Amino acid sequence: MGKRIIILALAMLLGTAFLAYAETQNIKVSGDLEFSAILRSHFGLHNLPDVAAATYNPAVDKNSEKFFLGQARVRVDADLTDNVSATVRLLSEWVWGRQGENGYNGGFVDYGDNSMYAEIDLAYVTLKEFLYSPLTLTVGRQELHFGNDMIIGDPDTNRLAHFSHESRIPADLTKKKAFDAIRFTLDYNPLVIDAVYAQVREGGNTITGGGTGAGGTTDNVNTLRSDDDVILRGINAKYDFGKMNTIGEVYLWNKKIGQKNFTTNKADVVNVLGARVSTEPIENLTYQVEGAYQFGTLNPGNYSLVYDGTETIHRKAWAIETSLNYDWKKVKYTPSANFSYAYFRGDRQDVYDLTTGAAVISHYRGWDPMFENQTYGRIVNAILPQTNMHIIGLAGSMKPREDMTLMAQYYYYLWDKKYQDGATTLGYYDNPLASPFGGSNVMKHAASLGQEIDMTLTYDYTEDVQFKLMSDLFFPGASFGASNNDAAAEVIGSMKVTF
Repeated sequence: MGKRIIILALAMLLGTAFLAYAETQNIKVSGDLEFSAILRSHFGLHNLPDVAAATYNPAVDKNSEKFFLGQARVRVDADLTDNVSATVRLLSEWVWGRQGENGYNGGFVDYGDNSMYAEIDLAYVTLKEFLYSPLTLTVGRQELHFGNDMIIGDPDTNRLAHFSHESRIPADLTKKKAFDAIRFTLDYNPLVIDAVYAQVREGGNTITGGGTGAGGTTDNVNTLRSDDDVILRGINAKYDFGKMNTIGEVYLWNKKIGQKNFTTNKADVVNVLGARVSTEPIENLTYQVEGAYQFGTLNPGNYSLVYDGTETIHRKAWAIETSLNYDWKKVKYTPSANFSYAYFRGDRQDVYDLTTGAAVISHYRGWDPMFENQTYGRIVNAILPQTNMHIIGLAGSMKPREDMTLMAQYYYYLWDKKYQDGATTLGYYDNPLASPFGGSNVMKHAASLGQEIDMTLTYDYTEDVQFKLMSDLFFPGASFGASNNDAAAEVIGSMKVTF
């Protein structure tokens, strides 16, 4: 009898698998493996003093860091019937030799024995011609990229410039880019309209009291609340004009951090209205410009501002990006050149200078980086948020061999709003300026933020295997005091295999 039950169960299992296979038109498996050796030096822009063993914190008390990084992704795309498809991608990122450790280990946050595991990076379903032939519905964990990713592109962007508590590697090196979102796409070629709702964070605030214990109180409890979520929603319209490869975009985005995150019980709201144009006026010359305006309400508690009021502050800020790129496609070595300029407004009463934070202000004019996914210099991208600065960039590339590409980039940075002499920034958990390696910075009243040089050599060993060597230097400008103006350096060598 037992054998019959086992045989019957196996038959049912095989039948179910056959039916599932029968409903699948096509399955594609792909992925990539990347291994990197990373050396970082003086990202704090100063030499940290010797620290007593009793107070030494390896997460922040260091001047340099050397480590090997592994990143693996496996993706499955399944085409089903009736314009239905599903995508799942698993991601694992780990520092060699640090799996299974607890607490802070050399600046990395590990989670015990489960610290090396594969997490769901993508998991979404796409329904084409959903209820209406031009409409596509995409539901689940998905990447969202619009324009140049100036507003939307990375849900955990390294805007706070420190090692993320949600990752076991430096925040600027993670491959995690997906949002938990619902996306509606209307394709009226040449017009495409996207409407998005994303749950960036669901509740999790710690609530004290109000339980069922004696006296109506309990220990602190983490609960899922609708009034402490981080929510993103918005609409993006893109139009292809056809002539000169001209594309135009307009968008409106809204980010809200629920009021229960703050003692004032007021929400932090950022609205972004913007537009972008990209065109090719002559062959091989591409020009693009994007501008955006922010408005809404700022809750000072979101930026560790010392603020003696109980109300939120009105937001007024804007940003602009422009670039010009020319490719010599028919010339030997196929060289290219690029010029870029970006401006992100700052504020005299801003998140950087906390020494005057007690003053009551009516408007906050600093740019909120939102969920940007851009890199204007790899070191600056790791240690500074994308706000309160002018950025001038020059870049060039060439192919000395068919399978090799050499690129050089130079960036010059200026503060939009200068620091006051002697202003001191706090630790990196409190202030975006402070470095991933801890310590505080004493500033000067000067506009020069610094300059960075990035070099990249890429070698295509085969169609599937690529080697890359990156070398970066950042030289602090006159706005940094004598105690924190050491040059920062970085060297990253990597091998990537795609399948």
